[in-house]
Amino acid sequence: MRFIEILLLALVIITSSHILVAQAQGLPGWVDQYAQFMGCPDNGSISVIRGEGSVSVNVGVALITIDLRGVRVSNWLIYSNNGQLAAYSPPRGALSHSYPLYDWIPAEDWPGTLATNEWGYRLVFNNGSMAVLEFTLNVTNDEQLGGVNLTVVKYLVFCWGRYYFLWVSRIINRGPIALNPTPNWTPIGYTLTDTGVVGSTVDHDYQAYANGGQVYLWGPGEWQNWVRYSAPDLQWVAIINPIHPGGLVLAIKPLNATYSVWLESDFNGLEVRVEYPQFLLEPGGSVSFVALVYGGPFNESQLTEVNLTSLYEACEGLIQQSQFSMWVGTDRVVYLPGMRGLVLVNVTSSLNQPVEATLNLTLTYLGGELISDLGQLYSASGELAWSRV
Repeated sequence: MRFIEILLLALVIITSSHILVAQAQGLPGWVDQYAQFMGCPDNGSISVIRGEGSVSVNVGVALITIDLRGVRVSNWLIYSNNGQLAAYSPPRGALSHSYPLYDWIPAEDWPGTLATNEWGYRLVFNNGSMAVLEFTLNVTNDEQLGGVNLTVVKYLVFCWGRYYFLWVSRIINRGPIALNPTPNWTPIGYTLTDTGVVGSTVDHDYQAYANGGQVYLWGPGEWQNWVRYSAPDLQWVAIINPIHPGGLVLAIKPLNATYSVWLESDFNGLEVRVEYPQFLLEPGGSVSFVALVYGGPFNESQLTEVNLTSLYEACEGLIQQSQFSMWVGTDRVVYLPGMRGLVLVNVTSSLNQPVEATLNLTLTYLGGELISDLGQLYSASGELAWSRV
């Protein structure tokens, strides 16, 4: 494990008293250490606005609206390419919508208490370059968890000008009963999910994750549904849209040990879920889960600075595969002997740049084949068309 990740895991032992004392002194010490990791600038203009049932954070490059129900992002607008990472996610039963970043204690029936209840909120810190938001939920006498009493505290740490933010969840056992939140179907204790629609439609989205240095990708027609893979060395999970100008990716980089990854795909969009190992939480004890969340374009600089180079390379590879779309048609459906036919070819680039392509066209008909070399075509408009009789 890299040094910085060890440092982060050490830093997540946070208590409310630590925060209160640090606030009285100015910048919280643990926030300052996070700032060094996050690369927050010296100056910035982060705005945090409390709405009805939500809170919105503007970090200069993105506007992120977090619903207090489940602490889930319902609007995630990327300014540079007008990309949307949450708002087009469809309704999804008890979960309300397939909004990203829902967590779940899987000993409970899905989708669980954490994703469906209203959380308390307060702004811990905001100096313009960094903002720290705190969300709190008390779980009392949860029968599905053995009657335990829990307090769950989430901290989201944002930096000005950054597409990524830090996500910290701390579970505290307040009661006299130990918590062993392991379901009877697999030895996991907690999950965090990347889900929904990246862009305006799911049609071009990819499921992706990296485990042990190996990257796995599934695009349209290949999507995985209700599949679990062993992933004890999970570097990241992601939903990727290579078609949107500049690309769009929504990724989670877990900083705790992991157990497996779960994938779903249906009319609700895609899902790639981080699954953490089972744990035992004694009375008075606590456990913290930390992840870095990236939502934005294929920005090499920012993905690299948080050790997501392999994700950037995967995104760039998908762009190369998806950069052209082609449509071929004819002026008639049926041709009679002796009739002349018009063949139409249209090539479009998704890269928002000039198109250059070499095309060969093979037509098969009852009398044999006609092979035509269309040659090299170029269009400065990002789209080209060709026709031949």
